[in-house]
Amino acid sequence: MRLRGSECEANWQSAENNSTRRVASSRYLLTLNAAIVALYGFQSTMSGENYWTLFIPLIGLPSALLWYQIVRSFRKLNIVKFDLIHEIEQHLPAAPFRYEWDLAEQGKGKAYNPVTHI
Repeated sequence: MRLRGSECEANWQSAENNSTRRVASSRYLLTLNAAIVALYGFQSTMSGENYWTLFIPLIGLPSALLWYQIVRSFRKLNIVKFDLIHEIEQHLPAAPFRYEWDLAEQGKGKAYNPVTHI
């Protein structure tokens, strides 16, 4: 396997872009869920019970499930991307990502606590 520096850089940048997209998606869904909670709080201050009391929380459920699926999907994609990076590093004189992952005890030790596992 013959690799050029630009190909390696493209793979590393792709992994970084994936993380950026995940953060943007999470930010959007956090804003949506905050708006739903605010709407529910505003509605609950109004006098009288109505069907909105049940409907508003039901809007939040699909949003939360979608958020969970997006985070899970990005996690799986990042695993594949970093497996590829580790494979490419085998053909390079240095392997900084592999070394960093070894120092982090492959995410199983005390050195690193994956956010997606909290």
